[in-house]
Amino acid sequence: MEEDVVVTLEEQVFNGNVREWIITMILAIVLGGAAYLVLGYYKKRREREELCGGDKEDEFVYRISVAMCTFSLASSFAAILLLPGSVIGNEIIHLHSGNYYVQWLTNSLVQGLWNKVFLCSNLSLFIFLPFTYLFMESSGFSGSRQGVMSRIKETIVMLFLLVVLVNCVAWLLSSMLGGIKLSQENILEAWTFYLPYLYSCMSIFGVSVLLFFTPVGFSILFTEVGKFVMKPQFFRNIDDELYTAQFEEASLHRKLLAHLPPDGSGQLVNGAIDIHRKLGEVQKDKAKLEKKKKASTIIRNLSYPMAMLLLSVLTAAAIIMVGLNILEIVFDRKALPAESTDVVLGKTSLSTFGYVGALIEIVIIFYILIASLAGLYSIIPISLRPRKNDTDMTKVVYNCAILLILSSALPVLCRILGISNFDLHGNFGRQSWLAYFYLILAYNALFEFMATACLVKKFSAPMRQAMYSKVIQAFIGEPNSQTPAMSDSRYFD
Repeated sequence: MEEDVVVTLEEQVFNGNVREWIITMILAIVLGGAAYLVLGYYKKRREREELCGGDKEDEFVYRISVAMCTFSLASSFAAILLLPGSVIGNEIIHLHSGNYYVQWLTNSLVQGLWNKVFLCSNLSLFIFLPFTYLFMESSGFSGSRQGVMSRIKETIVMLFLLVVLVNCVAWLLSSMLGGIKLSQENILEAWTFYLPYLYSCMSIFGVSVLLFFTPVGFSILFTEVGKFVMKPQFFRNIDDELYTAQFEEASLHRKLLAHLPPDGSGQLVNGAIDIHRKLGEVQKDKAKLEKKKKASTIIRNLSYPMAMLLLSVLTAAAIIMVGLNILEIVFDRKALPAESTDVVLGKTSLSTFGYVGALIEIVIIFYILIASLAGLYSIIPISLRPRKNDTDMTKVVYNCAILLILSSALPVLCRILGISNFDLHGNFGRQSWLAYFYLILAYNALFEFMATACLVKKFSAPMRQAMYSKVIQAFIGEPNSQTPAMSDSRYFD
């Protein structure tokens, strides 16, 4: 009979650390591959040939820039999945606590992932992305020998000066707000104090951006989804639109034939180029209409109402959850985000409705992220927006920084609004401003007010426009044809 193998405490700790690092590396490889694919989808296809042109120096700079942007984008994906993954892990352990196949999911693993994501987010935001931008713009010190090393030296010097400047600003702010006295220990506490403090400042900025643009994104999503989802027959007449497109195509085709040269060379002259471009656009619209006409009756009549219903339910659920969180904070039934305790993973369910409530929370978290991105990119200049196969590396750096700031603030936002009750681990929860009662209460109230106001403005706009037209007609005497009809498809976008 074989003797039982005795495993010491040191061996258990060693095996646990090895297992956690293996899991971390697997997640890093998956997220890095996904980030590289997304980056390749948006960046210019021929930018490498245009920038490098066979020069090894420029090619090296380009590769370093792509690698650092990929790392930053992977860190953003990790920050986005951090809270939903923790919630799912808690519910799995709660439902299958004695299962052998979930023994690897431990508190130490979750805590380690939160700390690693915090570290990668800070490195990407304060080191890698600035280095990438400075490295691409560098040309070497004047008078020195040109080459990669010259550009690296210039980038390192500029980055060092930037780090010194940022740390001085952080020390100045901390001294003004916290009354911290200057000492050698405080100056050398860059890792334990100033890095979390810098993240706290960026977290405040990111949470403020989410506060103002998420409610705007709620209303924008209704319009954007309405453009891509097929509307029912009583909202738009596809047959009439298809007939109009065919008539316009035939008319443009006749005009194009009239502008062709009589010698039969086929070369486009005068205004034939514009006519040919318009003809191509009309043919694309005609193909889309024919595709929609061939769709089944169920898809044609139910896709748009179901999409609008889903958006309405998600928006209403988010507003209700924030409202309930305000009541719980006021009546002292919920601790502030900074007042987190060491929670044992899987001890209790985080939602009153069990795993179903946890799934709803995860869906709302992703919905808030999508709404915030939609609201933010609605005001960003078109020149900075990422476009498929047409985004240069400078714009890639800008967009990676935007996504990194928003994704790093997403767990803090969800905890402040009460979307999820999962406590913030590591330095995510060690932010002093999260302990201010009136600040958290004001943030929740302002988010509730802005979300409600944006939706009311969105859905009451047709009625207000019609009432305004009626008033103008009554006092000025405009004809009835100027009054917009309530049956217009504009009011259902």
